[in-house]
Amino acid sequence: MKKFLTYFKLFFPVFLFIFISYSLFPYVKEAWEENEGLVIEVFYRELCPGDVMLIKIKGRNIYSADAFIFQKKFSFYKSRNNNLFTLIGIDLFEEPGEYPIIIKIRSNSSEITEIKRVIKIKEKYFPLKKIRVKEEYVTPPPRALERIKKERAILKRIYRTLTPQYLFEREFILPVEFQAKRNFGERRIFNLRRESRHTGVDIPAPKGVAVKASNRGKVVLARDLYYSGNTVIIDHGYGLFSLYCHLSKITVKEGQLVKKGDVIGKVGATGRVTGPHLHWGFKLNGAIIDPYSVIELPLNLLE
Repeated sequence: MKKFLTYFKLFFPVFLFIFISYSLFPYVKEAWEENEGLVIEVFYRELCPGDVMLIKIKGRNIYSADAFIFQKKFSFYKSRNNNLFTLIGIDLFEEPGEYPIIIKIRSNSSEITEIKRVIKIKEKYFPLKKIRVKEEYVTPPPRALERIKKERAILKRIYRTLTPQYLFEREFILPVEFQAKRNFGERRIFNLRRESRHTGVDIPAPKGVAVKASNRGKVVLARDLYYSGNTVIIDHGYGLFSLYCHLSKITVKEGQLVKKGDVIGKVGATGRVTGPHLHWGFKLNGAIIDPYSVIELPLNLLE
């Protein structure tokens, strides 16, 4: 026992330091370029499907910048501390492998600097779960097909919208004060037939519990949808959207500007569910991303 206490006293400070360091900084920081006139910093939790990269550029003579990866163009925006930044989502369905990324930086005198790197997306294991739901949510009746088609068109139009405004403030927060499952990307089989992927995380909570906006933004959808039930979508600017599903009640309206922590609805069991809970998801410029990859990014660095 004395020997155990001796080792405990010896190594406890080390374990405590590691734990606190990870708790405060659950992300990786890389420096891609550092010289007198240009600094490029990259932050991410991990480079896997569903995660997000925050890229910051600092410099005295920078006018604009764009990044090119995944066959897409990502514009950089000016943060509140006058640095340039962009958020790049690694889609849930992105294949593992090496992806070239090019950052083109334009100076005030129109000179262009190119920075080239290679991003290695690692493979990630997603568990399989079998779920039993009402048959109408596995094989929708003919009368529901037109509704489903219209709702998909509405969602597609919303997620294509790019609001060129900085709406969110610092870090995002959990929308419900209950422990969220880390079941993003889970492979699911409904009623032993239909396969699907879980595009958010579930937060089990009793019906009627308040659901809060994860950050400041504009409500762009607040209505009942066939699969997700009573649903709220918030546009946080620059292609970032948060999604809240299966609500028993919606307490906001489309077009309304909400603050971080504002109540937007109540936990319910509407749509395709097995019981009361909140489905919480994110999309970033069309990429399906893990909510935890958003709330664990150091967005306070943009202030």
